[in-house]
Amino acid sequence: MTIYRHIAAVTGEIHESMMRWTRRLMLDAGLDTCEVYAQFPPDGTQGSHLTLFLYQVASDPKMMEHSTGASLLGPKDRTNDRVMFVPAGWVVLGRAIQSGLQIVFPDLVTADGHRNTRRGARAVPLLSELPGPLKDWYLAREAAGERDEWLVDDGDTIYVRPPAMWWRPGLTVTMRYIAVAGEPGRGTRDRTALSSPVTLSALSILATAVQLERVIEVTLPPMPMPHNLDGYSLALADAVESLPTVEGSEDLPTRLREAVESLTQLDDVRIGVDPVNDLDNHEFALLMQALQRPLQAAVNLQLRVPLGAHCVFGSAASVSVQTSNTGRTTPSRRRR
Repeated sequence: MTIYRHIAAVTGEIHESMMRWTRRLMLDAGLDTCEVYAQFPPDGTQGSHLTLFLYQVASDPKMMEHSTGASLLGPKDRTNDRVMFVPAGWVVLGRAIQSGLQIVFPDLVTADGHRNTRRGARAVPLLSELPGPLKDWYLAREAAGERDEWLVDDGDTIYVRPPAMWWRPGLTVTMRYIAVAGEPGRGTRDRTALSSPVTLSALSILATAVQLERVIEVTLPPMPMPHNLDGYSLALADAVESLPTVEGSEDLPTRLREAVESLTQLDDVRIGVDPVNDLDNHEFALLMQALQRPLQAAVNLQLRVPLGAHCVFGSAASVSVQTSNTGRTTPSRRRR
C-alpha cells in the first residue's frame, strides 16, 4: 500500500465513522425515523432527514510542517516531539533495529545509538563479516535489482551499506461538515404544529453532542510498511539469534519480530469533533448558495486529522571506493 492509498483508506474510514456517530445519536434520542444522509436527498423526499455534508477539506496553514524528517535509529524519543510525533509502534521497531545493529555491527554504532567515530572504527561493514541470515539478505538484493543501493564491490572486497530509518511528518488536514435537517411538507397545511419539528431536535442533539461526546472512534488500516523494512528486520532478528548471546539482548529477536507484526494490525484511534462557530452571516449565506439550498438552520462541525506521515527505509549512505596514497583500498561515504 502506498502512502496515498493509505490516506484514501483513512479518510474513508473517518467519514464512515462520522456517519455512524450521527446515526447513533439520532437512535439514542429516539429519532429512529430520521434518516441520515451524506448527500442532500432529491427534492420531494418524504420523511424527516438529516444531511451531514462534507463541504471543505483543506490543510491548515498554521499547522503545516516543513521538516524533512528525523532518524528513528537513535536514542531520541520521538513520541514526545510535537513536529516529529511518531506512533509508538514505529519507535519500538526503530529502537529494536538500533539494538540489533549495535550487536551485528559493533564498530558502526556506540552504546548510546550514535555513529562510532573512534579511531579504527570501520564506517562501512564487510559483507564477509556478517552473520549468515543478514548476509543472505544483502546478497538477495542483487536478485531484486537493488545491488547498487545496498552493496559496493571494489573488485576484491564487498562492502554493505547499513540501513537508515526515517520518519517523514505529514500535515494536519481540516475536514468541515455542515449538518442540515429537513422536514419536507411539515407545517404547510396547518398553521400550528402539534409538536416541535424533528429539525429542531436533530440539530439540538448534534450541537449538544459535539460538546458532550466530542470524539469519534475510528479503526484505521495499518500505515504502509516501507519496502525492505520488514525483511531487513526479520533477517536482523535471525542474525542476532545466530550469534553468541549478548547480555541484555536475549529477547531482542522476539522484540524485532513482534514489532514488525504489530505494525500490520488495525489501529483504533479517537479523533476529536469540534464545533465551528466562526462563520458569519455572509459566509453562511454564501455556503448555502454554493450548495444551492435555501437558508436553513444548521450545525457546523470540523475534524482535524493528521495525514501523510510515514516511515522511510533505505541504505544510510552512498559509498564509493577510493585508493589512498599507500595503494590501500578504503571506502568513503557521502550523504545522499
